[in-house]
Amino acid sequence: MLITPYTTQAITLIGAPTDTQRLLAHRDQAMLLGTATGPLAAFTTWRNPMHPYLLNFTFALTAAGQAYDQAELADALLSATTARAKALKARGLITRTTATTTPLISAMVSRGLRRVRTTFNPVLSLATAALPSTPLPVGTTLHSSTALAQQPALRDALLTRTYEAYALSHRINPVAPYNAGRWAAVILDDLVADVPLLLTHQGELKAYCLIYAHDAQQVDFGYAWGADADWLAPLAEQTISSLSGLYQTLNGEFDDTDPGALQVARLFPAATRTDNELAAYTLVF
Repeated sequence: MLITPYTTQAITLIGAPTDTQRLLAHRDQAMLLGTATGPLAAFTTWRNPMHPYLLNFTFALTAAGQAYDQAELADALLSATTARAKALKARGLITRTTATTTPLISAMVSRGLRRVRTTFNPVLSLATAALPSTPLPVGTTLHSSTALAQQPALRDALLTRTYEAYALSHRINPVAPYNAGRWAAVILDDLVADVPLLLTHQGELKAYCLIYAHDAQQVDFGYAWGADADWLAPLAEQTISSLSGLYQTLNGEFDDTDPGALQVARLFPAATRTDNELAAYTLVF
């Protein structure tokens, strides 16, 4: 099969919109896969600085590619991306897609690609949020991002704990070594103000439910953790209830490898959720 550079020529690609968007965002590394009669697919690879060990890849097909033998196409795509990953000394490949039931994905799975995570991305109506029903344990204090800025020790504890929890839920695609400055930008930038986001008990961090500004009507779920579920439950209820008076919707991003995120997701009735599933697949060498 022929591999040629993906240039600016007009090629109609068919696939999940998020796949095509990622391919175009990383067009500088993109290639075309095809035969003498024309292109069958475009693919690209890139490194994620936060997860530098596996090489990211994505792809999209042409109409001819959809009609082509999918097993042969899977062999060609995995062969080309594996060769690139090994040349860069990556430990493996990772791809994400909402198109989880296509013949091409099935063919790739039969060749060693493994589904390792599902991320649910619902848009949740905050109007459906119930009032807090779980009492706050005696001796607890709630903190907003505004208060956090005045408490360096709590800020440092939050950065350390969020990194540890994040790394634990991304063991298949390991995170880069901890760097306080870079991680602070990930965790602290754009946190909503004047909403309880952290819970401490006698000065010790026991839970967080981090929410980020999106626009005047929407906020984005970020990260959640509790020393156990009983610590996160009252905080998450307080956080969501406070948001409901300020915003209309919460954009969810709930990984099935993250127990804190799933606990927050369960605060919303299933009827309010239109889950858009994003599956992650890896091929580890």
